[in-house]
Amino acid sequence: MENLSVYYIQNIEELNTRFIEFKQSANIVNEYDYFVHLSVYIIGIDLEYCTINNLQRPCVLQLSTSTICLVIHLLKFDTLPEYIHELLTSPAYVKVGINIDIDMIILSNHYNLGHCSGVYDIQQLSILGGITTPNLLHVYSRITGDDTLTDLGLQTSNWTNDILTDEQIMYASQDAYMSYMLYMTLMPSIQFLNTFAENEIVITTPIDTINLLYENYIGKLEVYSQRNKIKRPRYKFIRINDMYESTCIFNGQECVGIALILKLSKQNSAKAMCEMIV
Repeated sequence: MENLSVYYIQNIEELNTRFIEFKQSANIVNEYDYFVHLSVYIIGIDLEYCTINNLQRPCVLQLSTSTICLVIHLLKFDTLPEYIHELLTSPAYVKVGINIDIDMIILSNHYNLGHCSGVYDIQQLSILGGITTPNLLHVYSRITGDDTLTDLGLQTSNWTNDILTDEQIMYASQDAYMSYMLYMTLMPSIQFLNTFAENEIVITTPIDTINLLYENYIGKLEVYSQRNKIKRPRYKFIRINDMYESTCIFNGQECVGIALILKLSKQNSAKAMCEMIV
C-alpha cells in the first residue's frame, strides 16, 4: 500500500475535491462507440457500520483503487452525496469485495437506493479456487502473494466516533484496497473462463459450489412466466471491452446486469428482474 494515497472525507467539499481524481483512477474503459460514451470503473468497496435501535447504520464507506482510497465518514453527511448515490447504483461502477452483498443491502436499506447494479462478490471466485473460508486478508495474501499486510484487529472498533483515529482510517483503507487488488489480480483468470465459455467447453463444478455461487434467477423467471401465462423473458447482450452487459426484457420491463462472465451477467439481469417483480 506504499503507493496508495488515503483521503479521509468528512464533508461534501472534501469529496468534491477528491472524487474526480478518484474516478479517473478507477476507469478501465473510456471510449466512444457510435457517438455513445462508454465508461467502466472498477472500485474496491468496504463498509463499517453500527447497530442503533436494532437497525444497522452505515458509518464509514471505503472506496479504493490501486492508487487512491477515499475513507468517507458517512455519519458526517446529512444525506448521501450524489456522486456516491450514482456510484452505488450504476452498473458502470463495478463494485468488488468479499461478502459485499451484505454491505450493499445495509446501504440500500438505509438510503433507500433500491437495486444496486454492478456488484461483484470476490468470494465466488475464492470458492472456485478452493478457499472455503474466504477471509479477506487470507484470500489476498494467498492469491496476490503479498504478505506485508496484517490484521489490525479493528473490525469491532467504535465507528461512531466523531473523528476517526489514524489506526481506524488505515484499517478501513486496507480492506477496500485489498478487495480492489484481488479483483484486478483475478481478472486474467476470469477472461480465461470466458474463453472456455465461448468455445462451449463444459467445466464440471460440484453442485454444492454452484449453489453457493448464485441462485438460478433465469430459471425462476421461466417458472414465473409459465405460471402466470406471460411471454418468456428475452435477453440482449453487448460486450464492452472485457465486460458483458445483459439486458433482461420481460413483461414490458427491462433490467441490466453486468459482469466479466457472460452467463453471470445474464444471471445478474435476471436477478434484478426477479427483485423488481416481487
